Parts: sequence; structure tokens; C-alpha cells
Amino acid sequence: MSSGGSSLKRVSERGRLLTALYHHMFDKIGGCANYSKKTEYQVGVGRINEEAHCIFGSVMKSMQWKGHSEIPHIEEEIGLLEKDVNEYERDIGPYEALNDSGMVKNAKRVRDEVDMLELELKNVKPEDEKDVVNLEMARRSLGIMRRIADEIIENPNEKPFWHVRSEVRELREFFETRYVPVIGG
Repeated sequence: MSSGGSSLKRVSERGRLLTALYHHMFDKIGGCANYSKKTEYQVGVGRINEEAHCIFGSVMKSMQWKGHSEIPHIEEEIGLLEKDVNEYERDIGPYEALNDSGMVKNAKRVRDEVDMLELELKNVKPEDEKDVVNLEMARRSLGIMRRIADEIIENPNEKPFWHVRSEVRELREFFETRYVPVIGG
């Protein structure tokens, strides 16, 4: 009887942690990460963060509700990431004040929140192979958000989109070669 209780306690602690991670992403970072949307460039930054944000949320749902799969939604968001990186990487107009002080300040906030989420993810102990690939997908989605934020902070007068191209390509490859076979099977 006591082993059942400790298992229930372990599950509820895990559930609380996964719920906290999910809510942290949605409450502290927000959909478009609260990036300004005054220019097309800024809209692109927000959209790419929104898509990575959605992938993270879908992964947390999949981990919380065993047997639940978010594969179609994750695949859709990866497709949107690919499209938006291509779209906003092009020269779409003048880029005066690409990253005003508000964008840089917000990028620092997003980076700090991503740091906290990455740290908390380390507290989630995988119970099976599905957890292992879910956690890796979560880390990769956070990596995209971090890369955009880092590029805005380090190179405020350059577009950050080409810097995430390889991360998005690797995310697609991981999704197709590891995530779908393990989660979908």
C-alpha cells in the first residue's frame, strides 16, 4: 500500500512540475513573447516565438496526459516556423531601428525566462522513451526562443532569422526521425 502511495505522490509531484512549466511558458513568456509589432520584422520575431511557444506547450500536454499525442499540432507549428523563417529572412523593407530598446529589453526578459524553464526541465525525470523525446523536443523549442533573444541582444541592428534556420531544420529532422516514431508508435 505504501508503494502505491509513494507512486501517487511521485506522479502528482511530476504532474505539478509539468503543469508549472506549461503555465510558466504561457504566463511569463506569452504567445509572441510580448515582442513589439511595429514593423514587419518585429511581427516575424513574434510569430517565430509563438510557434516555438506552441511546440513547448504541446509537448508539456503530451507528457501530462499519457497516451495523448500532439503530433499534428507540432507538425503544423514546425511548418509555420519554416515558412516564417524563410519569409522574414528576406529583405522586406527598411529596417531602421530593428531592435529598439524595448525589443532588446524584452529579449533579455525572454532569455531569462527560457533559462528558468531550461533549469526546471532538468527536474523532470523521464519515465520512458516517450518522455526522453518529449523533453528533447521541449529543449529544442526553447533553443529557438533563446537563439532569437540572444541575436537581438548581441546584434541589435541585424535580423536574427537566418541564425535560427539551422535550429528549425534540426527540429524538423528530430521530429521526423525520433519524435514521430517514438510518440506515434
